[in-house]
Amino acid sequence: MKVFDPNQLKMYRYCCSTSNPLLFVDMRMGKSLVTIRWIKTIIDSGLVLITCPYSGLFGWKEELEAEGETDIILAIGGKDARISIAHRLIFNVTTNIKWVLTNPEFHRSSAEIIRRPYKVWVADEATYLQNHKSKTAQFYYKHTGHIQYKAGLTGTPATEGEHQYYMLCKIIEQHSFIEGSFYQFLGANFGKLPNHAYLTNARGSKYIAGRLAQYALFMNRKDLGVGGKIDRIKRFSSMDKINKVYKKAEKEFILEITEENIYEETIWATKKWLWLRRLCSGIIDNIVVDSTKLDDLRDMIISELSGQRILIWAVYHEEVDFIHKWLSPHFKIEKIDGRVPPLQREQRRQSFMKGESDIVVCNPYALRFGADFSMAETVIYFSLPVSGLTYAQSEARPISIRLNNDILMIYMMREKSVEINIYNSVLKKEDRRSIIRNVVNGIKERVSL
Repeated sequence: MKVFDPNQLKMYRYCCSTSNPLLFVDMRMGKSLVTIRWIKTIIDSGLVLITCPYSGLFGWKEELEAEGETDIILAIGGKDARISIAHRLIFNVTTNIKWVLTNPEFHRSSAEIIRRPYKVWVADEATYLQNHKSKTAQFYYKHTGHIQYKAGLTGTPATEGEHQYYMLCKIIEQHSFIEGSFYQFLGANFGKLPNHAYLTNARGSKYIAGRLAQYALFMNRKDLGVGGKIDRIKRFSSMDKINKVYKKAEKEFILEITEENIYEETIWATKKWLWLRRLCSGIIDNIVVDSTKLDDLRDMIISELSGQRILIWAVYHEEVDFIHKWLSPHFKIEKIDGRVPPLQREQRRQSFMKGESDIVVCNPYALRFGADFSMAETVIYFSLPVSGLTYAQSEARPISIRLNNDILMIYMMREKSVEINIYNSVLKKEDRRSIIRNVVNGIKERVSL
């Protein structure tokens, strides 16, 4: 049986002091284990519902099994799976705790899961409750009010501003956290900035901080000295012909964009943006036009990182494909992206964790929530996601509080390109709108030189 470390013990004591804990604790610090033991403290039988993004479900299942739990329903799949799940929920009566694990999409579409008398609900990686307008958040506000014990878990509770605390906290705490509607909350506590951003006013900062101090627990890995990382930038220069094409593309990008508040919404700008990023990778329309980045990646792993277990993040499917093609003659390598069926993604992740493969290359959007890659000694970002939240989640995947070792994180970036601007923004965990704005400003500076 795992023993709590001091930080987990603090979390556990906090959970036991309330019926609706809000654990705003960094990823990979052991929130799930703490939550399981808290639940086993407050109830000894009945239904427990745990919802989280699909990639996190298997981690919960492993943690429950490690704690000796056997009555676990993994509620995923198609029509046949729904029938089996409904049967187990209705007819398999038990005197123990029955754990139901599902993702929000499956849950919302499954009446057999919705209409059960849950004693506890846990919303893990609970950023899907942040948007007060979303159907998912409205669904959980409507269908969880009767549940006696609720818990919200996330290391990124307000990625785009403190206004996002409203819906998440209101769903978990119901009416005790914040009174009034969302717009009353905004009007009283925030001032509106350009580009639809919100900034707390003097009253709002004090009010929200006071409420959070009363109802939530915050813990940050960096402040606690847990799971550090060593950042290293690996710069490269493209072939001369690609350099000329890239410089011309940046110049045309700026010439076309005259209204800064419009550029990121236009179809043309989106295509141009993707074109610039793909020029950096050297892969255009599934053809390698410049192998510099791929060659540098292969040579670095063969020489400098020989013998290490490596996790590679790549944003585009064609990048994942060509990285796999470039490295597979030299290493045992798995690849995971949105085209791989969910169960196969988990099998490939486990293959890496068991040491059956040396390298795994992943799309960060396919496995950003909950997946455990703690066997990785080095992480390489072949390309970065244009999202502070997605970056933060991918960055945390190899962290382990048990190993508590520093992870080497290597960022491969073309010199004098948008990749440098993306890197500077995502490390600050900025939202997509801010990242793109900074990228455009970077392009303007380079074009003006």
